[in-house]
Amino acid sequence: MYHTIMDQSHRARMITLRIRPRPEGSVVEHRAIVKAIERGDPSGARDAAKQHRVRARNALIPLLEQVGLRHL
Repeated sequence: MYHTIMDQSHRARMITLRIRPRPEGSVVEHRAIVKAIERGDPSGARDAAKQHRVRARNALIPLLEQVGLRHL
């Protein structure tokens, strides 16, 4: 299941790479995840990672629909 999800996520990112804005917000989000890990805050890291994935999903789904893809 994990590998299927990772494969689909990778394909979505590759398909939308040229039509999405630069993922500058992702850098900030990744730093927040790393900082939580460095602080020894697993729930903070988990929450930051989840927020990142939700935001990324919400950004990619409309782009996939824009190019006519509903399934990867």
